[in-house]
Amino acid sequence: MINGAERESRTSAGVRRDRSDNVKLSLVIPVYNEEKKLAGTLRTCCGELEKSFDDYEIIIVNDGSDDRSADIVKELAFPKVRMISYRKNRGKGYAVRRGVLASSGDIIFYTDADLAYGTEVIKPMADMLLECGADIVIGSRKEASGGYGDYPFVRRTASRVYSGLVKRFSGLDYDTQCGIKCFRKDAGRLVFALITTKNYAFDTEAVMLAEKLKLKIEEYPVKIIEHSGSHINLVKDSAVMLRDMMKIKNRMK
Repeated sequence: MINGAERESRTSAGVRRDRSDNVKLSLVIPVYNEEKKLAGTLRTCCGELEKSFDDYEIIIVNDGSDDRSADIVKELAFPKVRMISYRKNRGKGYAVRRGVLASSGDIIFYTDADLAYGTEVIKPMADMLLECGADIVIGSRKEASGGYGDYPFVRRTASRVYSGLVKRFSGLDYDTQCGIKCFRKDAGRLVFALITTKNYAFDTEAVMLAEKLKLKIEEYPVKIIEHSGSHINLVKDSAVMLRDMMKIKNRMK
């Protein structure tokens, strides 16, 4: 475990500014068969980041897609978008880890290709990270009124049940599975260098590691404003997430 002095040394070496306008932001987006929405996602993200940050990069991690996702990124050829691509589907956790560790920004975000929480929250979350001296800011649907929007009942219930189990087994009361988070560069690299979970439970492992490392975590209220067809199989993937969570808990000991 990193002691307090070591943690302060690491975080003080990071960005310590009042606002995020003049820092470089990295946005990591894991992609698996997203050809229908990817062009719109990239245009929206580039437009938002162009007006909000002096410098930025978008890293698309093509997680073994077998559709035209990779071709679309190449055809658009946006100058501040780059792609990491590999043939075999390895899981969302693996994809996000690859993107975070390859990033060069002072602040590192990750979010999903459907932009479920929009892009307008990126700037205030980045500002909060800097103004509060936090290492991590987690989007939280629980902190926002109507945070789950018109999420289908089954998925809303599954999310809340999983959050309850996370709290019971780990003691964490965060919305760990919310799909948008941001990190200071040093904190993000530290956490994701240690992550081993390749599937959806990687979010839980990231937050548990941050707590173990005594990093400062803040929450920012977000609402689901868009949800499309998910790649999640509620029965199969929930079982895998619970299995992974138990493995994470044992690792933390």
